[in-house]
Amino acid sequence: MQYVMFVLGIVIAGLIVIVPKKMKFLDKPNKFIMAIVKSILIALVLEICTFNFTGYQQNNNRQLEVHYDFKEETNQVVSDNLKDLENNTSDKSNIKSTKDGENCTYSVELAPNEKIEDIDISFAGNAQSAQCLLYYKDSASTQNYAKADNEFAIVRGVEKTGHVKPHFAGTTKQLKIELKTTDGEEISNLCVITNKKVKFDFNVVRAILTALLVFLGFLFAYTKKEKFNMKVFVFVMTLQILFVIALSIGSNLYFFEDGSLDTLSYETPVDPYQELTVALSQGRFDTNGTNPQYVNEEENIQKLKGLDNVYEPAQRTGISYRWDRAFFNGKYYCYFGIVPVLCMYLPVYLLTGKLINTKILALLLVIATMIMMVKLVITIAEKWKKKFNMWIMIATIIGFINSSFLIFCINGSRFYEVASVSALLCAIVGMDFLFNTFKEDGIYKKNLILGALFMALSVGCRPNYILASLMVAPLILNGLAKKGGYKKAENTRKNLVGYVKGVFSQKNIKEIICLVLPYIIIGLGLMYYNYARFGSVAEFGAKYQLTVYDTSYYHMSDLGKLPIALARGLFMIPNMSATFPYLSAHIDSTNYVGYFYSMAYMGIFAYPIMWLLCLVPWSLKRGVKKHGYRGVMVMSGVVALIMCYITTAMGGTSLRYFADFGWMFYIPVIFVIFSLCEQGEKKKISKYIVGFVMALAVATLVVTMLVAISPSWSSLKTHQAPLYYQLEKMIVFWK
Repeated sequence: MQYVMFVLGIVIAGLIVIVPKKMKFLDKPNKFIMAIVKSILIALVLEICTFNFTGYQQNNNRQLEVHYDFKEETNQVVSDNLKDLENNTSDKSNIKSTKDGENCTYSVELAPNEKIEDIDISFAGNAQSAQCLLYYKDSASTQNYAKADNEFAIVRGVEKTGHVKPHFAGTTKQLKIELKTTDGEEISNLCVITNKKVKFDFNVVRAILTALLVFLGFLFAYTKKEKFNMKVFVFVMTLQILFVIALSIGSNLYFFEDGSLDTLSYETPVDPYQELTVALSQGRFDTNGTNPQYVNEEENIQKLKGLDNVYEPAQRTGISYRWDRAFFNGKYYCYFGIVPVLCMYLPVYLLTGKLINTKILALLLVIATMIMMVKLVITIAEKWKKKFNMWIMIATIIGFINSSFLIFCINGSRFYEVASVSALLCAIVGMDFLFNTFKEDGIYKKNLILGALFMALSVGCRPNYILASLMVAPLILNGLAKKGGYKKAENTRKNLVGYVKGVFSQKNIKEIICLVLPYIIIGLGLMYYNYARFGSVAEFGAKYQLTVYDTSYYHMSDLGKLPIALARGLFMIPNMSATFPYLSAHIDSTNYVGYFYSMAYMGIFAYPIMWLLCLVPWSLKRGVKKHGYRGVMVMSGVVALIMCYITTAMGGTSLRYFADFGWMFYIPVIFVIFSLCEQGEKKKISKYIVGFVMALAVATLVVTMLVAISPSWSSLKTHQAPLYYQLEKMIVFWK
C-alpha cells in the first residue's frame, strides 16, 4: 500500500501539470495565478501521498513497549499484545549504565522474538541528544550480537530521530540498544517500542517549500524566453536573501533540554571592534580598560610584559588576557581594519551611546554585499551593450553570490566576518563605480572619485585588498589612454609608448588627480594609524596577535604553503556522503611540516558554475575581445591566484577566509557566461545555453546550502540540534 501511495502522489502531481494544458477554459485565467494554484495542489498531493508514504505501511507484527529506569535499574513491560502487563526486576542484567568522566554510556536488552518492522526509542533526563548503536540477534545471527552499520543521534523534541526502520533477517530474538552522552548529560529513563505504526505527519514547512520550488519551475517555463521581468527578478533575488536570513536566524536559536525553542539571541561578548569604538570615542587607539569582562587588567598586563615571548600561547597560561588582540608595549589594540569602526560602529555609538550588535551588522553587510553583486552583474551586462535573457542574469547572480564563499560568513558572524565582508562590499561597490566611469561621451569624474575611494576603503578593512585595485587597473588605464588620444600602432614599441603617453596625457590631469587622491588620503590615514600604534607605517598589527601561534613567523616567502593554497583553494571538491546533508567541507590535515591554521575548506571548483573558468581562453578570443574587457578578465584571474596564496600563507584555510578571493575568480566567469549567450544567439542554441547555465547555478546553490549546514562547518548539529534534525526529518522523508 505504501509504495502505491508513493507512486500515486508522483502520478497525480504529473497530471496536475499536464491536464490543464488540454483544457482550454483554463487558459483564460492569468497563467501565473494558475501556476500558484497548481503549485499548491502539487505540493499537497506530494506531501499527503509521496512524502508520507511510510505512514501507509501495514505492520501487523506483535508490538512490545518496555520502559527502563536507570536510577532504579528496573524495567517494565508497559504493553505487549500477547502478554499481560508485568513488572520485570529480575537480575538487572539487561540494564546497565557506566560513567567515564563527562561521558556516559547506557545499554538495555530486550527479547522481542518477533519480526521487527519499526523501532521507536525515546528517553528522559537532562541530555538533549544521545548517540545510539543497535546490536541484534536474528535468524541469520543466532549466537552472537551483530552490530548495525550506522550510529545515529536521538534528539529530544524531534520524535522521528528515535525512529529506526531495521532490516533484520527473519525473527529478531534479542535486541541491545546502547546510548552515549557527553558533557555530563545524563539519561534517567528510556522507552523502547517495537512495531509501532508510523504516524502520518503532514509537514507544513516542507509543503510550503515544495510549492515554492514547483512555482519557480513554472516561472522558468513561462518566462525563459523573456529579456526581463522585474517582478520575477525581484522575487527570485528576495528568495536568495531570505535563505541567508534563515541561515542567520537558525545559527542563533537556543533550545531547552526537551527540544522546545527557548529564544533567538544575537548577543555576544564585547569584541575588538566594540572596544576600539569606545577607545576612539575617548580619543585614543589602544583599548586598555574598554572591556568590563577583564578584571585586574593592569595587573595581568604587567605579567604579560614580564614574559620572554608574550606571543607564544603556552607562556600565557594562567594569565587573564584578551584573546585575538594585538598586544604591543603593554597596550591592547584591534588589529582588524579600522574602516568598519569609523564608518559604522563609531557614528552609531556617538549618536546613541550604544554599541552596534556585531552579529546583526555582519548579517546586514552580507545582504548589502549580495545586493551590490546584483548591481555589478547588471552593470557589466549593460557595458556589454546587449540585453541578456532574464534567467541568464539570475543564474549569473546566484552563481556570483554562492560561489564567492560570502554565505559562509553568516556562521559565527563575528568581528572577523565584519572585516572580511566590509572589505568585499567596498571592493564590489568600487568596481561598480569604476565600470560606470568610462563611457562613450567621456569620463565621469564623480564615479572615478567614488570608485577609487571605495577601493581604498577596502584596504582599510583588510590590507590584502590593495590587490583588488589591480583587477580594474586595465579598465582605468584603457579609459585614460583612449581619452588621451591613444591609437593602436603596428609596431609593438611604438604601441607601448603611445599607450603610456595617452594615459599620462595632459588631457587626463584632472582624472588622474581624481583617481589618486582618495588612495593618498586613505593611505596616509592608515600609515598614521599604524605608526601611532606600532611605530611603523607598514605594520597593521598582525604579527603582534595574541592567538594560537606566534604569527611574527608567518612569511609570504614560505612557498611550502603554495601547494596547499592551490589544492585547497582551487581543486578540493566537497566530501560526499550517503547521509544527510550529503555534502560537507573537508577538515583533514596537510602534509605541511610546521604550524598551519586550518578549519573546514573546499576549493572554488567545488561549485559547478566555476567550471566555466575552463572556457576563459575561448572567451578571450570572442565576446571579451570584442567588448574590450580582456585586461580585466585576465587581471582578475591573476589577482585571484595571488590572493589565494596570500590568504593561505598569512592566515591558513577556512571557508570564511576564501571569501577574500572566491569572488575574484568569478569575475572572469561573468564574462564567459555573457560570451556563451552571445555566441548561443548567433548559432540559435540560446535555449540550451540558458538551461545549461541555470543548471550550473542551481547546482552551485545546492552545494552552498548543504555545506553551510554540514557538521564540518556549521554549529547547527551541535548547538541547534532540534533544528538540524527537523531539517533532516523534512528532507529524508523515507526514513
